[in-house]
Order: sequence, then C-alpha cells, then structure tokens
Amino acid sequence: MEKIIQKIIENYLFLLAAFALVYFNQKRLGFVSVKKRRAVFIMLMLAVFYLVFLLLIQRMHWNPYFAIPGFIAVVFTGFLLRRHTWPFMSRCRKCGKQLTITQMLTNDENICGACFVEEHPELAPKTEADIQKEFDDEWAAWKPGEYVVLCFIVNERNQVLLIDRKYIEKGSGKVSGAMRRMEAGEDPVAACKRCALEETGFAVEEPRCHGRLNFALPGRDLRCYVFVADEFAGTIKETDKNLPLWVNIKKLPFGKMSVDCRVWLPIALDRGYFDYYGTCNEKGYVVKDTLRKQLPEDPFA
Repeated sequence: MEKIIQKIIENYLFLLAAFALVYFNQKRLGFVSVKKRRAVFIMLMLAVFYLVFLLLIQRMHWNPYFAIPGFIAVVFTGFLLRRHTWPFMSRCRKCGKQLTITQMLTNDENICGACFVEEHPELAPKTEADIQKEFDDEWAAWKPGEYVVLCFIVNERNQVLLIDRKYIEKGSGKVSGAMRRMEAGEDPVAACKRCALEETGFAVEEPRCHGRLNFALPGRDLRCYVFVADEFAGTIKETDKNLPLWVNIKKLPFGKMSVDCRVWLPIALDRGYFDYYGTCNEKGYVVKDTLRKQLPEDPFA
C-alpha cells in the first residue's frame, strides 16, 4: 500500500496541472465560463487536500490504509457539493447535439455553437458585410481637416531612414519617418519632397504613396500620406531637434514608434498599399482601427 501511495504522489502533479490548465482556459473565456470554472476550482482544491493528506500519511508514518477513507471522504464531499462540482453535460440542452470537449468544459449554458449564437446574437462573429456596414456608418461622413506627409527613405542595404526626435525623452512617437504638415494648396508629392529635404537633408526623386493614415481625433480630423522613396541624393543632416539614423528594416524600433506603426509600416516598406483608419481618444491614442490593404484609385482626392 505504501508503494501505491508513493506512486500516486509522484504522478499527482500531472493531475493538478490538468486541473490548472482547464481552469485558466475557462478564465480566458470570461463570463461564458463562471459556474464551470468554479466547479473545476472546487475539484482542484479537493485534489490538493487529498495530496496533503497523502503526504501527511507518509511523513507522520500513519497507517497507509488511511488513504482509502481519505479518498472516500473527498469523493463524498464532492458528491455533497455536486450542484457546484458537476455542471457539465455532454449534449446541447436545446438541440441535443453532441458538445465538443471545449464546449463541455467551458460553456456554462451547455449549448452548442449554433444555439449559443441564437441566444447571444451580439456575440456572433462579425461577417464581412457587418464589418463593412460598421465602417461605412462611422467613416462615410468623415472628412480630413489637416493633411500631413510622412516619408520613409530606403537605401540599397535595406535600411530605412528614421528620425529620432531629441525633444521627446522616450516612449511612443520618439522615432518616426520624416514628417511635415502640408501647406495650403500644396501637392502631396511636392510636400513629400520638401519634407524629406527639410528633415533629412536628402532630395528624393519619384517618391510613391503607399498608404493613407486617417485619424479621427476629438475636434480634429487628420489625414497623413505615407510615401516611400528609393532614389535620393544629398548629405544627411542633424539638427538640434532631429537625429536621422539608418535602421535595418527587419529591426524596426516599434517600442519607440507610434503603436499603429506595427500595423501599417511593414506593408509600406514591403511596397504594399494600405488605407488605415483610426479613432483616437482625448490623449491621441488609437482605441479602434480598421486596415484596408488597398488604396483608392486617386488616393489624393
């Protein structure tokens, strides 16, 4: 009997790990799994209690056969608490369909996916039509009031020229591409060339617009044209505010850049096209965004 107890103790961690894995997976699903999460937690505590009891038998040199009534006591406790320890069902309570293991372990209502969507239509996955309608409702009447150009110069060594803003100590927005506001009536391509020259010292040739950034801020609507330039000439320049630096495209410092850069910058540097829409809060942080991997026929319209 002592050998059996020792063997149980040696393998008990696997049982506890299984309980813990199920519990944290249930926790990830939030309100969908409350009763079943509580059930697994109670069973986990009963299992821990029995492990402690087995360890006491070993350490205190009690009669090893005490493990049997101890096991019975744990099972009986679980039986008394069965309303809380066994909310699980193998079939959907509405249509009778066989539930998956995940649904059995996590869905408090014990219903299949189709029945869940019927009872909770607000949680149903959004279709392309839903996403399009939501986008149209929010952005159809939106018009930019300010225009900005953003230029990324790329050299033959697959490096991109970024600007380290010296006046920003750290955090989001410290590093970006060359950036300038467009002047009234200015052509975006001309604005990009002016921006690159003023910010970096380089004169760029034939920059291409690879994307638009559209930001809806409180009391302010902004559109930014994102250009990429491969042809340039001149001497790089540093100012008291800006430090231009070459960075490998595969090692972009996203931690020092605006959060949304992770979404669209790799597309632009890969010579793809995008149209990004971001809704911002009072602090200028994007709280909701949409990315389309294409541009209108006339992006400057």
